[in-house]
Amino acid sequence: MLERRGFASAALTTRRNFAWLTDGGDAHVAGATDESVAAIVVTAREVHVVTTVIEAGRLADEELADTDLAVESVPWPDGLQTHLRDLSAPVAHDADIEAELRHVRARLTAEEEERLVWLGARAARAVTDAFLATRPGDLETVVAERMALRLADDGVNAPVLLVASDERIARYRHPLPKPKRVERTLLLVLCAEWRGLYAALTRQGALRGSFDADTRRRFAAARQIEVAFNDATIPGRTLGEVFAIGIEAYRTAGYADEWRLHHQGGTIAYRGREILGTPDEREGVDPGMAFAWNPSLTGAKVEDTLLLRRDGPRAFVTRDESWPLDASGGPALWDDR
Repeated sequence: MLERRGFASAALTTRRNFAWLTDGGDAHVAGATDESVAAIVVTAREVHVVTTVIEAGRLADEELADTDLAVESVPWPDGLQTHLRDLSAPVAHDADIEAELRHVRARLTAEEEERLVWLGARAARAVTDAFLATRPGDLETVVAERMALRLADDGVNAPVLLVASDERIARYRHPLPKPKRVERTLLLVLCAEWRGLYAALTRQGALRGSFDADTRRRFAAARQIEVAFNDATIPGRTLGEVFAIGIEAYRTAGYADEWRLHHQGGTIAYRGREILGTPDEREGVDPGMAFAWNPSLTGAKVEDTLLLRRDGPRAFVTRDESWPLDASGGPALWDDR
């Protein structure tokens, strides 16, 4: 690909590409950045990792021990960029070739599929356990911490962790957890990450009492829209074609314009979404890809991670059998717990 694009070498420094090319290696220090503290250098003759002397020992011992990648350390005052300037030009950086890389990253190997299945099960369990542990009066921030701690037991990270209770569920599509007390209803949204791969899910339930009739109608409609998205996700279609079928489901359900209030999801692999579904997206659907469609109606949201296995049936890797299923086989609105 580098030859076709006219590059002599590549120096990749994003966390997603480091994890992808090292089979799950982690080269970040600051959690709030997508940048690694190391570069994977690719030339026509070799691949190796460059980092500062600060990080070289840890990466070699803990992140790259099962690979055949050599680690080259440079003095920390010089930094990576000083060394990378000596590479054969022109040099491709992540942004230069992201369109090609995200296409390949989204097509998982058999080993990556098994990693995603493992991750999905842990993510689902963390959300269910956090919900079951919540009592009226708990803070949203504490509920979020419970999910994070449950994931930490399995060595899993939580890059996206959203919690809304009661009136905040209908008010915000991306509700950051606040020090607000939960009274009756709860929405939990999680993107979990392990060895670079992501799994995503959303669950909604009541701690006591019942949902009102309008919320029930909206949730049932959102579930049917999700079914339409997932059923349409078959090899040979493009994301744009799947998107069109999902948007038609919004219209059929009587909520024709609600899709405009939030993105609908798309492919998932080494980012929370590698490629979003949009009307004109031509990315194809292939075996070995995973998808997280997340249709929402005001006050109701649904989401699971769907894996199209290379050899075998499709699998919803985030389904937890302890969370009740509705007639369509997906997670139900859990109330009267």
